[in-house]
Amino acid sequence: MRFVLVYKMIYNFATMKKQILLTLLYVLITVNLFGQYNSVLSEGKWFKISTNKSGVYKLDYSSLVSLGVAVNNLQMEVECCRN
Repeated sequence: MRFVLVYKMIYNFATMKKQILLTLLYVLITVNLFGQYNSVLSEGKWFKISTNKSGVYKLDYSSLVSLGVAVNNLQMEVECCRN
C-alpha cells in the first residue's frame, strides 16, 4: 500500500513538472513570435555606437557629425524613469 502511495506522489510530481515545462515553453514561443512585432523599438533609424572602455559618455553635435550621422533631421526623445 505504501508503494502505491509513493508511486502516485512521484507520478503526480512528474505530471505537474511536465505541465509547468510545457506552459513555460508555450509562453516563451508566444512571446518570441509576437513580441517582435509590437516593439516600440521596431520603428525609426537606430545607431549602434561601441566603445572599448566602460563608463558614461557624452555625445554632442560634433561627435555625431564626425561619426557620419546626418543630424539635420535627427529627432531625439529622452525619457526618464522616476521612482
